[in-house]
Amino acid sequence: MTGPARSLPADGKCQCAANHGLAEWSTTAELCAWLGIEVTALYWLRSTGQGPRGHKVGKETRYRARDVEQWLATRAES
Repeated sequence: MTGPARSLPADGKCQCAANHGLAEWSTTAELCAWLGIEVTALYWLRSTGQGPRGHKVGKETRYRARDVEQWLATRAES
C-alpha cells in the first residue's frame, strides 16, 4: 500500500532523511555509512529480498531516501 505523495523541500532531501542527513539519492557506500553497516551486509540484504529498493543509474545502484524510509519502517514493524 502506498501513501500520499510528499513534496520535497528545495534542498532535495525528504522530510525524515533531511533531519538525519541522508541525501535524496545515495550511493551504496553513502547509504551503508548512514546505516552504519558494511557494504557486504547491504548486498546480502538485497540479494535475499530483504534490503531497500535500489535504482540502477548507469553501473551504480542508487537508493532514494523515501524508499529507504519505507524499508526501515517495515523492518521496525517486524
